Amino acid sequence: MATGTIQASVLAGDKQASMRTEFVDKPWVEDFSGFLNTRPNSRFVIAKSAESCMTEAEANQQAVQNACTQVADMLGHASPRRSGVPVSFAKPANSTDILEGNFILDRFVQSFEGTAGKIWRQALLVDASAKKLKNLAQRKAIIARARKTGFARMFFSIFGLIVLITVVYAFLNAATKGYYVWSLRIAGIVFAFVVIILLLV
Repeated sequence: MATGTIQASVLAGDKQASMRTEFVDKPWVEDFSGFLNTRPNSRFVIAKSAESCMTEAEANQQAVQNACTQVADMLGHASPRRSGVPVSFAKPANSTDILEGNFILDRFVQSFEGTAGKIWRQALLVDASAKKLKNLAQRKAIIARARKTGFARMFFSIFGLIVLITVVYAFLNAATKGYYVWSLRIAGIVFAFVVIILLLV
């Protein structure tokens, strides 16, 4: 990326008019193929806002979401399986993964006047290098293991609760000689339902 200032002057007789403006040159926007050719050992993708947006924030949100989609797709093809836990068990790549992983190297924001007002568009230069994808895959694997462990603990907790309620029900039913069988069953079911809801919340 290069920045600079352009100044133009027009002289007509004894009158002179000048105009000065700053510019930012982003080669990856104008010639992405040429940009890639100058960096053969790197891997980049461009994420864009899908539609013309009414605000800059909306354009940024769409561009980041497109970056998430592209990174998630590449992650699904390149994710390592050494951890033994598929990355698909974790949530897909989200905006937090993209921003905290420093995937976005540069932004190009464009606005122009349309029939319904100002229109915004945005493009992002995304670093899709193997190192970035590997770091994200490892992070997703850790999240996946944590989620899988949490589900396993919850399952065993619910199973143990059912066993405990069954044993208590059998003991009380034997102690009351079956006089309160339906009351005990209803109480056991309601208690189990309430505890399960509390575990899931």
